[in-house]
Amino acid sequence: MKKIICYIVYGDNMDYYNSTKFSILTLLNYTDNANIDIVVLTENPNKFKDYPITTIKLSQTQKNDWSLDGKYHFRIKNLGLQYILKTLGLSKNDKILFFDADVYFNKNPLVLFDLITDTQVVMYKNEGYIYKKKRFNYYKNNLKGKLIQYKKGSIYTLNSNSEMWGSAIIGVPALAHYSIKDADLLMSNLSKILDIDKVHTIEQFSLVEILKMDFRVIEGKTYINICSTSGKKYFALKKINNFLKKNNRLDIKSLSEKSLRINLKRYIFKIIKDKLLS
Repeated sequence: MKKIICYIVYGDNMDYYNSTKFSILTLLNYTDNANIDIVVLTENPNKFKDYPITTIKLSQTQKNDWSLDGKYHFRIKNLGLQYILKTLGLSKNDKILFFDADVYFNKNPLVLFDLITDTQVVMYKNEGYIYKKKRFNYYKNNLKGKLIQYKKGSIYTLNSNSEMWGSAIIGVPALAHYSIKDADLLMSNLSKILDIDKVHTIEQFSLVEILKMDFRVIEGKTYINICSTSGKKYFALKKINNFLKKNNRLDIKSLSEKSLRINLKRYIFKIIKDKLLS
């Protein structure tokens, strides 16, 4: 059984590449003798040339097609994951674990693989029921009562059990590639009803709603750290960029060990100070 950890990074912003590098560096502290392969789907494989990983080239054509000609780049995550599964030729018993670039580790995340089974998948966190959260009213108001055919003979309908799940983690068995394909079909049809300029969560909503048809979905948030808000990202990126620049002559093993000493969390007095100065 193969265990794959993957990332997807594209564009010209070096912050995304540096965040991914830092995530991989913290991860490498836990992968020795673990029989884990790390894969990055990226437009710029050369940016990871010194890292002990496998890169898969993301072409400009794929990027344009998957992002609806740049109108919805979030779609690249699901289709990129599907492409990685296909490219690696994984068997149904293999497992794949996707992390966003702003995820990093100070404890062993490999236990997440134990949570992935033929009947169970892992997502970052449950953000709540669509019908119960005011912030999901746009979904409820636009989808309630609609019958949405996403493939021949298959209809989706919003219901009281419909949920939103964060996708900073996506952990699935390789056999779930059919679900990922169906999720994109659903997302494509939902994007004809929902304004993609207003909602940037259609791909993760579609993915989980389809996965729930065949799998139990559980949270994996306790096994990672994440710089999810704009304030956290700004603070973390500054430290990450400085860390990589300052230590650019170190070998990967030394850099990996040193990465665990970098604290990316903002303390409350720092948050208050930043707000007062903004």
